[in-house]
Amino acid sequence: MRSTLKGLMARFSRDEKGATLVEYGIAVVLAVIVGTGGLITMANQVNNNMGASQSAMVPTGVTGTGIVDCSGTAGC
Repeated sequence: MRSTLKGLMARFSRDEKGATLVEYGIAVVLAVIVGTGGLITMANQVNNNMGASQSAMVPTGVTGTGIVDCSGTAGC
């Protein structure tokens, strides 16, 4: 019984399949974290750019309903 356990432990210590699996798992987790961070950053930047371009396209004096607000302006 003891020699069987020693044999199993010796074989287990030489087997590197488990270590490789752990390394690949860590690499996948890091890739997911970095990818998620990059996508969140890019989404925020796209949102900021879309808001800026929307603000640039709306003429002065136009409300959100598309009705021109002429209160207090001459020549409307």
